[in-house]
Amino acid sequence: MMKCIGSDASDSLKRKIERKVLNEVNQLTTINAQHMFAILDAMHYRSTPVLEACSNKVIDNIHGTPFVWLMRIITACVNLEYRNAVLCDEITNYVASTFFMWDTKQVVQFLSAFEHLKFRPAELIDVFAEKVTTHPEFLNLKTILTVLWTYSRHGYVPKCQNQQFFEALNSALNKYLYRISNVYLLDAVYSFCVLGYFPQLALNQLMQEDILDDLVKSDGMKIQKNKMMLHIVNVCLELESPSFTKTAAMSTWKPSISVSDTYEVEETLLALLGDQSLFQSKVQVSHGYIIDFVIKMDAEQKEVFPVYKADVLTDDSNVQRVALLCVSMSSFCWSTKHPRGYLAMRMRHLKILGYHVIPICNQEFKNLKKEEAVEYLRGKIFSAKV
Repeated sequence: MMKCIGSDASDSLKRKIERKVLNEVNQLTTINAQHMFAILDAMHYRSTPVLEACSNKVIDNIHGTPFVWLMRIITACVNLEYRNAVLCDEITNYVASTFFMWDTKQVVQFLSAFEHLKFRPAELIDVFAEKVTTHPEFLNLKTILTVLWTYSRHGYVPKCQNQQFFEALNSALNKYLYRISNVYLLDAVYSFCVLGYFPQLALNQLMQEDILDDLVKSDGMKIQKNKMMLHIVNVCLELESPSFTKTAAMSTWKPSISVSDTYEVEETLLALLGDQSLFQSKVQVSHGYIIDFVIKMDAEQKEVFPVYKADVLTDDSNVQRVALLCVSMSSFCWSTKHPRGYLAMRMRHLKILGYHVIPICNQEFKNLKKEEAVEYLRGKIFSAKV
């Protein structure tokens, strides 16, 4: 009945059905629980109590769950914006522990689905990376591009043998360079650079004038996106591989200055430090990066200097520049609070530029009481180890 009424039913009817399901929740079988995810997705109705009950049933009987139902569960979580760390961990651990049961296409689909959920399946990422490293011959072009995109969006590199992993992917990509489209070539190079690896042959091919011209002039609606990606590739090369020869055509895109809501953080900083001169806001640094707040401290992070005092100190080794970045919740993997791809790269680059970086989630910070917010920043600024 729930499937038949679909998303067009009134909210009152959906709530009545929800109460009925909750009254019968103890009678749900494992298959009922699996189906309930897809049904709630079809209804466009996020019932957290029902999803929690069904999650517990799925978790208790995770072994033997078919691929199609695991994917439907994850897809429903994405569409309903339902986040259950225990459920995702159990699916990750199950797939990783039974890795031999799944073919490559299925594992890649798991990784991609978890990326859409902004959940980082670390164990599965590591296991799959080990397979890529030892058996790169199974990778076709579509798989290479999907793996690169997924890993770069997760902002995660394997714990062990990360260089071998990148080299295996690069070697596999090189076999397709003779027939890869310009857009896919840019996607691949961009993903590599976000992860901090620079594929020599692919970069050389990307930097050919006719390819760059095609990307920035002939790709219609994607021109601005292509220019943005080329800009980021250029920044990565300048900061992390300055010996690599670049072309002027790669830096035609100029990043716009985004205005983030930093009022609460600024008020809290003022309450914590007691003086407006002890921090700077909206500091523009090289390569188009904007830092929401900059604080200058002694090397042991115990004393904060007024801006003018820090600027005239002759011994720069005694000055530590702290960068506070106010970012959205989507910049983090919600289950672990690890920075995702672009934020992780941005933090890496600011560290190269001499900053100790502290990311702050705007949504979570706004939910703190004033005293909690002050203590939160105190702990981050004065207790964080550089």
